[in-house]
Amino acid sequence: MLSEDTVYLRLSTFHDLIDDATFLEIMEGLVDWNRRPFDHYTDIAMRGRPRPVTPELLLGELHARVGAGLHQIARFRLQSDEGPVASYEMMAGGHPYTGVFHTTIDIRVRGDWVRRNPEMGPRLLRKRFVELAHQTHPFQGHVHDTDDNSIQNAGDAGLLRRGFGVEVDGPIDLASNPGRELSRGEFRYAVNWLTLFGPALLERVTVEAVQSIPCGNVERLGVDFHARTTPGQHVAERMGATFPDKPETWWLLQLGPTPIPFAPYRDAQGRARDHLRYAELAESERWPLGYWQKKR
Repeated sequence: MLSEDTVYLRLSTFHDLIDDATFLEIMEGLVDWNRRPFDHYTDIAMRGRPRPVTPELLLGELHARVGAGLHQIARFRLQSDEGPVASYEMMAGGHPYTGVFHTTIDIRVRGDWVRRNPEMGPRLLRKRFVELAHQTHPFQGHVHDTDDNSIQNAGDAGLLRRGFGVEVDGPIDLASNPGRELSRGEFRYAVNWLTLFGPALLERVTVEAVQSIPCGNVERLGVDFHARTTPGQHVAERMGATFPDKPETWWLLQLGPTPIPFAPYRDAQGRARDHLRYAELAESERWPLGYWQKKR
């Protein structure tokens, strides 16, 4: 079975969180949440097997990456055998279709922990997600039931049956799935339980469209836009470039009180996606992104 029963927190940012040690701050916060250190480490870029987390490994594999310069190819995962947080993954590098550098954070929280804490769990998930937004200045972010999202994006009846135990009658029309995720370069157009709109995404969907989403709760986040600049901006400033000093905004959409179960909010998810015109936006960006994007 492909089912993993977790809630997935994902944020994507144009900042190199590895070089500036932000990823270590995030790791320490997750260790505090679990009340225990992570148990296993995997260097996914090297296709390595999980190794026990030791002080020597932390110094040699993680701390040694800080200050090493822009991380073009970095992907690693920390896993815990116990506690709310099941895994913490970092992925950094240039996007293969667009060449745009960005870092993605992937945190998976155990679904049974959320169910055991039906009121406090979702509130803490939201709180942690907002804290991560303040730390990372993402251009977008999502929180959703991992299995629910996977099922919404699976177009094969056999895969759904064998991988998730879901029986489907008749042909599958992915375009009609409210939770379908459309990938366009570094952007992922999807509406989930929590959906974070950063400045770069707002350039595509507009602040006005986000503010007028007809369902759920939309809130502006008070992120300190002075706290970070992109790696590319650092280089440009050293060469004498100047940048306008203007505020940037982050908006957070929440569709319901909890990500598990999410089925009661399916209609709201579809209405929000249609309101943002995600299908049209993805279609308009399809052709400039090369052969593999054309196939989707």
